[in-house]
Amino acid sequence: MRVGTHRAITRAAAYATGLRGGPVLEAMLSGVAFPDIHPEEEVQARVSRSGRVYFVRRRIRHHTARNKGRVMRAFLKARKLWLRGKGVEAAYWLGYGLHYLQDSYVNPRNHLRDENEAWGTPLPLNLIANAAKSSNPSPSFVKQVIATAAPMGSGRLALENASVATALIIPAVLADAAPPSTLVEECREMRGMHIVKTALSAAFATAALLALPAFPLLSPILAGAAIAAYVSDGKYREVRGELNWFRH
Repeated sequence: MRVGTHRAITRAAAYATGLRGGPVLEAMLSGVAFPDIHPEEEVQARVSRSGRVYFVRRRIRHHTARNKGRVMRAFLKARKLWLRGKGVEAAYWLGYGLHYLQDSYVNPRNHLRDENEAWGTPLPLNLIANAAKSSNPSPSFVKQVIATAAPMGSGRLALENASVATALIIPAVLADAAPPSTLVEECREMRGMHIVKTALSAAFATAALLALPAFPLLSPILAGAAIAAYVSDGKYREVRGELNWFRH
């Protein structure tokens, strides 16, 4: 998308969340424009036919699904900075991640055509307003928005989906530091079983190692029990991950 389209989407989504000016909004607009104004490069390792490893520098592609990890890292960085009271820095990195998220909706095969169409299409303000209201401040929600981003068949659809995604992400990343009381209570209730399952997993793993020399057939069974105990505690780790969204 054009720099002007990135800025327009981000400004409209910020307005919908109540952010209508000031240094935080300006930093966000600066971040969302940066990758186009200052094209970035990355270093990649490659292997020649002879087996020799060498490194090449290449410009980061914008219209690709390969940037989803880059987008999530930027949002996590923005979230941590926001919780530490560094609002301007947080907004910049939020805008930076939004640039690559918005670009992921543009079909690389019709890049110029769709960019021009998006530039000439009015912003879907109603969709943006509704999306901002339905946002959810959690890392799983943010990951879901990123995961579902995909190239659209036209510039209009790219603009609409990028606008909705932006309006969903901004309030999720810039949410208050206080976690929902229900999430805190759920984590507290699960903590006891977490301690038990962690102890069981550690005990079975230790037993598996000790049994390996003398009882090689028993060792895999004990190792399997250790893995089962760890896997059964997955819900607690998921809840802890949600709770960590509110901790810096």
